[in-house]
Amino acid sequence: MFRARLLNLACALAVWASCSLATRSHAQRLRPLDGGVVSLTDLNFDEQLANGKPWMVTVNAHYCQLTRELENAFDKIAEQLHPEVSVGKIDGAVERGLLSRFQLRNLHAVYHINGTETRQYCEGHACEGSRLQTSQLLKFAQEGWRTQPPRTGCTSPVSRCGKAVGSITRLPAKFKSTYLHLHNDLNYSDLTLFAGLLAVPVVVGLSFICMLDAYYSRRPLTPPPTRPHFE
Repeated sequence: MFRARLLNLACALAVWASCSLATRSHAQRLRPLDGGVVSLTDLNFDEQLANGKPWMVTVNAHYCQLTRELENAFDKIAEQLHPEVSVGKIDGAVERGLLSRFQLRNLHAVYHINGTETRQYCEGHACEGSRLQTSQLLKFAQEGWRTQPPRTGCTSPVSRCGKAVGSITRLPAKFKSTYLHLHNDLNYSDLTLFAGLLAVPVVVGLSFICMLDAYYSRRPLTPPPTRPHFE
């Protein structure tokens, strides 16, 4: 029984280590050079924003012309704001979990995030023309954000509610990242991964049975209470 428990524990640790390694390697591949625009994803969003700096973040779609204008504008301000302010971009067409956290109706928006406060600079067609001038973006990133009311509650992606939503919406991205890591980096076949996926509930069930068996088999039996004997 003791060996079975060790085997179950080893399987659980192996699954946890694979998920952690896949997430970490994915985040390292997306880490930019100092002063560049950070590609924010469902997996690395909370980790990147925990660097203690304010952020200017753009949400866009890779297939749209306005996206190129936003990216060009953010490339210009990234060097000028570094190192006081970090600059990031989100591909809303791919990172659907982050799109839900921002509660966006349009795939184009610019935000200033400072700690747990999120303030919107523009959204949709308002992110065009003079709004994308370098001077306007720099002004908002440095001081102009103070004039905008912050988002509160679940409307802010960095609030407690927003992070709770993110822990759920990032699950598909975690599963996908883990699969790609096991399949491409560690060269596991699809059949092996499928068998491992089926083994997880079996291991969990066996562990639960072992715990119940250990609990009930080692608990001392209490004798029944003595009853008075009447003749």
